[in-house]
Amino acid sequence: MSVNEIGEKLKQARKDKGYSLDDLQQITKIQKRYLEAIEEGNLDVMPGKFYARAFIKQYADTVGLDGDQLLSENNNEVPETHEEAYTEQLNTSQTRVRTKKSNDILDKLISLLPTIIVTLIVLAIMVGIWLAFSNNKANKETRMIDTSSGIVVSKAESQATSETESKEESTASSTSERKEEKKDKEKDKEKKQTITNESVSGRDSVYTVQNAPASSSLTLTATNPAWIQVNDEAGASLFAGTMVAGQTEEIKIEGAQTITLILGNAANTKIKLNGEDFVSANPLATQNVQLKLVTAAP
Repeated sequence: MSVNEIGEKLKQARKDKGYSLDDLQQITKIQKRYLEAIEEGNLDVMPGKFYARAFIKQYADTVGLDGDQLLSENNNEVPETHEEAYTEQLNTSQTRVRTKKSNDILDKLISLLPTIIVTLIVLAIMVGIWLAFSNNKANKETRMIDTSSGIVVSKAESQATSETESKEESTASSTSERKEEKKDKEKDKEKKQTITNESVSGRDSVYTVQNAPASSSLTLTATNPAWIQVNDEAGASLFAGTMVAGQTEEIKIEGAQTITLILGNAANTKIKLNGEDFVSANPLATQNVQLKLVTAAP
């Protein structure tokens, strides 16, 4: 088998494995140009015969072939080499360099050992002094003198008294907060929004909204297609258009006193004012609804 045939055999095995040359380079760590040279039978680009045989064996083993058998069967095409001795010599030299570096590091550590020991002793002394100072300070604080009464009390008793006083203050504060909250709720209840029907005339209805917020929110929802227009007290349009089923529009009303809703299909329109459902007293097919907003007193 020629070198070209060896390369073709390896190439076919690689493809059978589903590997690209980039995949093979990643797996074997052999440069892609050497892998291409093996497949093309161009071993002259190899750094040496030893590398040619080593790369072919590794290539073969990676793609599922027996590298040793392949080299043995094609020994004449990929001849033996005497560069193994050079490689062994190189490995020995590298081993000697690594050993020398290890010895240098060990010697450096040994030379620093006295300094390390002295540093540890100094640190131990400093920690001991700090612990002694802390214990002495804690012993002095175990008993305190109440200067207002001249009575000697323990630290624990003093802490218990302080905790009791703190709890009493917290209870009083909570009671006061609950009272204020109750007052606020009662005040809010007095200012609850109410909607009253003032008049109904044909398609026109007038409603008064007591205790409305200074900034109100009008929410329109269409259950079926419906045309809707919303005007402010000056006649300016806040919203106008045909809404499809399921569509919702939210309209902000800032400082308005009166707004008018023109409903093309009241039965298909749901209205909420500040989150409260609005129910018309005049559910005609077409109607004009006028809302007079009266803000809550401060």
